[in-house]
Amino acid sequence: MTLIKQKWIIISLVFLFLSFPLQALSNSTTDYNTQKEALNEFAFDLYKQVAQSNQNIIISPYSLSSLLVILLNGAQGNTQQQLAKLLHFNYENGKNNFNLDAIDQELLGSNACPRDAYCKPNDNNTVFLIANALWADRSFSYIPAFLTTLQQAKVTQFHQADFKNLPEKARTTINNWVEKKTNGYIQQLIPQGAISKDTKLVLVNAIYFNGLWMLPFQRKNTLLKPFLLKNGVSVQTPMMNQENRFLYSEDEHLQLLQLGYTNSNIKLAILLPKGNYTTQDVLKTLNQEIFSKLVSASIEQKVQVSIPRFNLDSTFDTLSSTLQKMGLKEAFTDQANFSKMTKSALSISAIIQKAIIKVDEKGTVATAATSTLLIATAAYPQPIIKFNANHPFLLVLFDAKSGIILFIGQVMNPTGV
Repeated sequence: MTLIKQKWIIISLVFLFLSFPLQALSNSTTDYNTQKEALNEFAFDLYKQVAQSNQNIIISPYSLSSLLVILLNGAQGNTQQQLAKLLHFNYENGKNNFNLDAIDQELLGSNACPRDAYCKPNDNNTVFLIANALWADRSFSYIPAFLTTLQQAKVTQFHQADFKNLPEKARTTINNWVEKKTNGYIQQLIPQGAISKDTKLVLVNAIYFNGLWMLPFQRKNTLLKPFLLKNGVSVQTPMMNQENRFLYSEDEHLQLLQLGYTNSNIKLAILLPKGNYTTQDVLKTLNQEIFSKLVSASIEQKVQVSIPRFNLDSTFDTLSSTLQKMGLKEAFTDQANFSKMTKSALSISAIIQKAIIKVDEKGTVATAATSTLLIATAAYPQPIIKFNANHPFLLVLFDAKSGIILFIGQVMNPTGV
């Protein structure tokens, strides 16, 4: 039996650093109990900045915040304070004890690849990978304590490159690393000319996810139906359909449906605006607290689900200006202070992210994958809830165990036209 599954969610991100003249100082600490909530607040802040009302979008706030946390370990003075504020971290005098590795490992769990390993996806399991890597010019020297901190935390691989004499070779090496980590789906992440003889440091993050639906959709139930665009025009699109028991909640503005994956804590939440509300209306009030409450309030109910197949592909090469609008200004100037990382002078010259998510019909899922959550008893018959995603909606890919948001996006036109 051919079934519909969610497949290929991949992301890569890169920071490019240039040299300049150095300054300033400061120290910090943060409460681990609030770290994950802080990262999710940043996730919604970032998404509201990049979301445009008529475009399909997918972005990984967690990929970006992973690298910002690494920078935080090397920053001081105003640069550190602006990074902390951007990430919603409360700082006091003392040591920065943000535990990125603990969060990564909680996300990865028992179903993922070992850190920085290569895992080939297949049709029988869910694959999830997080990998960070740092490339430095051969002339670049780190503060030993910075290297020790990151090595002990196991948060990144370290590499050397000859940016000064062989910038294109270095670019090819980094792009090949990204391509391998994302199973070939992200190629040429760093464009030609982005790395120059002045580049001193490149930070790269890759997240790869290949998930199979816990409750698969049968292809025979996929029907061509109208999807109403924001401008009032309808487009015909393949809609996947099934009636089953799903985690579901709602408020006055939206319906929230959670779709799970086999052998994984990761879930896809679809946030469908009600009535005359739009995705932009929902975004105005959506934050970490509201999203968390909606997820926590979800109960397993019988739902008649209709959602489109969709492919989202987003490239963000202006995240530098986005973060500056969000308050991270100094890190991009010659006033930037990364003096806990190096005695050399550094500033961020570019931030590039590419994300892809596809929901398609490729492959076959064994029947055992659909046999566990199909039936639940209730004392009294409950009405069947209709969840018809035939108009623009938001989506959030998150880890149900930790609560961490991995991806946020919106489907404005599933045909991509």
